[in-house]
Amino acid sequence: MRYLILLVILSSCGKLYIDPALQPYIDQFELAGNIPTGPLVAKFGVLTRVTGEEGECSTNFFSAPTITINPTFWAFASETDRTLVVFHELGHCVLNRAHNNTVAGGHPVSIMNLHATWVSDLYEINSAPFLNELFKPTDR
Repeated sequence: MRYLILLVILSSCGKLYIDPALQPYIDQFELAGNIPTGPLVAKFGVLTRVTGEEGECSTNFFSAPTITINPTFWAFASETDRTLVVFHELGHCVLNRAHNNTVAGGHPVSIMNLHATWVSDLYEINSAPFLNELFKPTDR
């Protein structure tokens, strides 16, 4: 029992596994929000939920939050779209955010929009409102 407790304590410290290609985006998220992500798995792989999606967040009581990014999406995604999808999934896994499909002036107002890459052009012009809404939402 003593060893099991020690194993649980050690496994909850720091990052469990982050694919090196995703690490810069995790670092950007932590810097933008001024918060650590905590124990996390971030990897490329087959998504378990909906086909055609860019990524997913999986959480449960027995393991660290896990973001999985669709490698086919990643191979063809712009730098902005990559950032948006990683931030969107971390919004779920780290910030416990739900989807926010609010639209203003015909445009999504949140990275947490179900289709995060729909804000790509607006994010490139001015990321501040999107980052502010992500890290300081009014719906909490």
